[in-house]
Amino acid sequence: MSNLEFLNIAECLRLETLPQGIEHLTKLEGYRFQSVSKQFTESIQEGGVDHPMMLLVQERCKKPT
Repeated sequence: MSNLEFLNIAECLRLETLPQGIEHLTKLEGYRFQSVSKQFTESIQEGGVDHPMMLLVQERCKKPT
């Protein structure tokens, strides 16, 4: 998984938080979240438990490769 370049999470309504270890995906260039639970959406928004990790993911995806 360390070589993963794009993460797509779709139709995953039971997922409530970011997957563990997402911070270790150093080659991640993009992501998409579609049809996810309200809890997941809230967890990655400002004030959510996963917001700091989401900021890291977003910053990593902006880096030129």
